[in-house]
Amino acid sequence: MLNSRSKRFFLGVFASGISRVLITIMQLLITAAVTRHLFGKDLGHWMLISQSITLLTVLDLGLGGGGLRNQLVCFKNDMEQNRFFTASFCLALWTLLPVVTILTLLGLYRGEYTIYFPLAMLVLRLPFSYYISGFFAFEQIHYKALFELLEIAIFTISVITLFFLKTSVVALYLISYGFFLAAAAVSFFSFYKIRNWKFLAISPKKSYQIVRPYLKVTLQFWLMNLFSMGLLALSPFIVGFVLGLDKAGQFCLFYRLFSILIGIHFLVLNSLWSSYSNAHVDQDFNWITRSFKKSVVFTVLVFSVSGVLLTFFHKNLFSFWTAQTISNVPLAISISVALLIYGLINTFAALLNALNIVKHQLIWTIVGAILNVILGTIFGTFWGESGVIIGFFIAMIPLFFSNIWGLRGYITCNTVKNLC
Repeated sequence: MLNSRSKRFFLGVFASGISRVLITIMQLLITAAVTRHLFGKDLGHWMLISQSITLLTVLDLGLGGGGLRNQLVCFKNDMEQNRFFTASFCLALWTLLPVVTILTLLGLYRGEYTIYFPLAMLVLRLPFSYYISGFFAFEQIHYKALFELLEIAIFTISVITLFFLKTSVVALYLISYGFFLAAAAVSFFSFYKIRNWKFLAISPKKSYQIVRPYLKVTLQFWLMNLFSMGLLALSPFIVGFVLGLDKAGQFCLFYRLFSILIGIHFLVLNSLWSSYSNAHVDQDFNWITRSFKKSVVFTVLVFSVSGVLLTFFHKNLFSFWTAQTISNVPLAISISVALLIYGLINTFAALLNALNIVKHQLIWTIVGAILNVILGTIFGTFWGESGVIIGFFIAMIPLFFSNIWGLRGYITCNTVKNLC
């Protein structure tokens, strides 16, 4: 019989899964529409701006990330939670407004509205996306999935409608990204409504004073996420640098295939993170230990089975998917083994992050990112794409054992510093 915490967890995973499938379909629709109506420079602008959405998240210095969702769990009442959440939003907004202003002025000065104006709106959107951390903190992940889906749906409808109406390229960018920003604002204030909170107008100075005691952990989360990009995400670029663009293209197909698996895995881990934090505050250590052990078994099974299937059937899969004959068994094996370790690292990190145990993760993530570039370049020269993955595998080993060491006390006897 599932308890209420487990029910919230599975509801969150299910809702996130459905939302992710629908969002992926809508993203494919947008791509299909864009590639049929935009060409040359206009198409390049659109693709680069859409790719920048994730990269721009680094600009808020992590104010809306792991530190926010963890700290919200710790406050004793709604008033404290409301005050801290709003202060985080206000501080991020005041910090990013100069960036928004500069991008807007550049767009006006250079007359390049299709570049700078959408970027300005995407930067302004960042604080409004903090509702995601809020829903994560309170294990209301089904709401998070719903509003994320709403944002993409509004963006998709606006893009397709504007193409149908044959508007100018400038109008396409301004109106569609304007709707995207407005949808985020609606989602943000809907979070307040669901929580029965009131929006508090807090000055920049007061916002900083409220958030300041928690900035250390916030910045650690931010830096860890930043350097995490230097692990797996850099591998295609290393392949391109060492072996050339033709090899990089084939490698990226393997990378994209496994990115789907990693994305599905993160859906589970993000929900677990929220449940771990709340369970720790409630001192439900048995639930945490049981769930953690199950998550490790789940990770091993999913990545092992997927790795075996990829190794034996990747030629057929790529032939169906891309209409190209691609066969590279050594690369398939090396990626399968490396991503099993990568998946376990993330599984351990979900619990460590939920407990605010970030310092050693940060140190070894930085070391891993540096080693990945050095070893990937060296081994790639001798053993091709598989060598790059071998470098990635070795670079992860210190982080892998550090995460195990960080969890040893908690899993054995629940000895860890208080989350709050």
